[in-house]
Amino acid sequence: MRILSITFQIILWIVTLILTLIWIFWKNPPFEPEPITVAIGLIATASSTILNIYEDKLKVEEFCIANALAVGYVNNFIEPVITQLIKTNKLPLLYIYIPNNISELYPKSIDRWISNLRESDLTNKTISVKLGEGRGTRDVMTIFNANGSNVYFDFPNTLLTLNSLIEYKLESKKNSFNNEDKNELGKRYILKFRETAESLLVEKNLYPKYVQFTNAINEINF
Repeated sequence: MRILSITFQIILWIVTLILTLIWIFWKNPPFEPEPITVAIGLIATASSTILNIYEDKLKVEEFCIANALAVGYVNNFIEPVITQLIKTNKLPLLYIYIPNNISELYPKSIDRWISNLRESDLTNKTISVKLGEGRGTRDVMTIFNANGSNVYFDFPNTLLTLNSLIEYKLESKKNSFNNEDKNELGKRYILKFRETAESLLVEKNLYPKYVQFTNAINEINF
């Protein structure tokens, strides 16, 4: 689509240039170049604007799913959990794990990440948080250091739902389905997810006081 639009624009502007040169340098052309030149120029300008708007719209739609996941994650999980923890803790701090690749959220990858806590003299356990208002309970990981201080931690597994979308987008492009392309597109979705989640948390006065983002154990502060 983009190649066709660029080609179309090039043709229009070349025609406009040729007509303009005829208009300026050809004293008695076999046709009246002025109205045609103006018309083609207007068409080229209008089509450029329309195509640019269309491409911008596609870019917005491309990330709408990542945005929607972030909104649901913050409104339905992070905010209720933090609100309940505030009721029982003076200063709860919850870390959200932002992976470099979506594959880091697979169960085995998470198990390896948790196992690495021991190497940093950290321990963990899962607690159930009652959300109230008929919302039931949610499991939240708690990480403790050697002094007994704790922080809360969550892996946004909701990002795994993007795998199908990524595969669909890459399969629709000829010779585009490979791990490098998959990882690159995944990173773009993860970035948009984080940006939207962070923006919402700022609006709710939860970031950075009660919520932080991380992708490394050594970034956790107690």
